[in-house]
Amino acid sequence: MSTIILVAMKEEALCIQQRLPNADIRITGIGKVNAALGAERASLDGPKYIINIGTAGAIDPLLRLGDVVIGQRLIQHDYGQRHGRGFRLYRPGEVPIGAAEFDPGFDLDEELRKVISTHFSSRVSSYFTCLGGIASGDTFLADEKTSKDLNQATRSMCVEMEAAAQAQVLLNSGITYIAFKGISDLASQKSEEDFPIRMRIAMENAADAAQTVMETFL
Repeated sequence: MSTIILVAMKEEALCIQQRLPNADIRITGIGKVNAALGAERASLDGPKYIINIGTAGAIDPLLRLGDVVIGQRLIQHDYGQRHGRGFRLYRPGEVPIGAAEFDPGFDLDEELRKVISTHFSSRVSSYFTCLGGIASGDTFLADEKTSKDLNQATRSMCVEMEAAAQAQVLLNSGITYIAFKGISDLASQKSEEDFPIRMRIAMENAADAAQTVMETFL
């Protein structure tokens, strides 16, 4: 078994089964705990790669609905210390007191980053695909001001609820982890309205990007 694909919801799995008919697709459930448990279970089957395909809200103004972000740096935006001047990020597992000793992000394998970056920089498609930061937390974000603040605090391009927790679980497993996130909403007041309408195209585009990477580089 070489590659396992993880999605959060049954509805997301249905969106990509036709595009990836022979893939081993597993549903983890929504949120960081479910995502982490799903990744841990998948790792026990000994895959070389675990790929997360899902949806996300854009927090970078350059992104549009249907675009795809491939996770270059994954951050759990709700792990840290809340204090009078704001919120200080820490690496999950680090005691959130005092100066942060470790980088809070989990980075994509450097060799993969290079080849993916080169490939997608010259790829012509109906949607924009890029490497970028993904912020994960147990919150569905539907507020423009909070989105802007999160973009500045984490330097991420989009926000969702699973990827960084899976990256943490798989950090020392020897399994290569890649997250592909299709933009289903703009993390704004319209997100509840946009998400169910745009989920399918976001998932199909993310699956298309994932399929390209799997067939070309994995």
